[in-house]
Amino acid sequence: MGENIVGGILANPSHHAPVSIEELLASSLAQTEALAKLLIDRGSITQQEFLEKIAVERATYQRMLNPTPQ
Repeated sequence: MGENIVGGILANPSHHAPVSIEELLASSLAQTEALAKLLIDRGSITQQEFLEKIAVERATYQRMLNPTPQ
C-alpha cells in the first residue's frame, strides 16, 4: 500500500502529474461527503449537527477570505 494521506488528500508519491482545481475540489467534496455519511450512519453525529458545523466553518473561511478593514 504505497499511498499516504497528506493534507487531507489521498496522494500517491509515484504520481507526479498535476491535477486541476476541479479535480482537487471533487476529491475534497467526495472525502467530506463520505466522512459525513459514515459519522451520521454510525450515530456519531446527526445530519443537523453536521450542517450546523458547516455553517460555522463556512463563516470562518468567509471572514478569512474577506476580512473587514479595521
